[in-house]
Amino acid sequence: ATLGKEPSCFICYDVDERDTASFVRYTLGPDLEKVNIKVEACYKNLNIGNGITDFEKRILETDVAIIICTRSLKKKYHERESNPYGVALEVKLAERRIQDPTKWNKTFLLFFTESRNDSCPSSIFRDDLSTK
Repeated sequence: ATLGKEPSCFICYDVDERDTASFVRYTLGPDLEKVNIKVEACYKNLNIGNGITDFEKRILETDVAIIICTRSLKKKYHERESNPYGVALEVKLAERRIQDPTKWNKTFLLFFTESRNDSCPSSIFRDDLSTK
């Protein structure tokens, strides 16, 4: 983050997964904001009428990105991989993010409930960001 600029964090997760969405909205997001980190997450920043693709592209711009890996996220990513939209586009853009030498070490995987193998949506993430 630039001196004097509030650091920012994009949180990528499957909004249809209630436990994960609740964790992001009521625990992770507020905890980050408590230490003055600007949260970019669909529950805060995505409204009807806003450009969805513009929101998803923020994953490339924030100081930090957190991808909450779950089976559901992995499934959505693979179902939409050839024509990504929504959370699948966020994952695809996160793959690009970790190719940036200034961002790869500021991109974090959070395995919420399942094993890495069962819930990591991208082999790029598994190979470059997580332990085996």
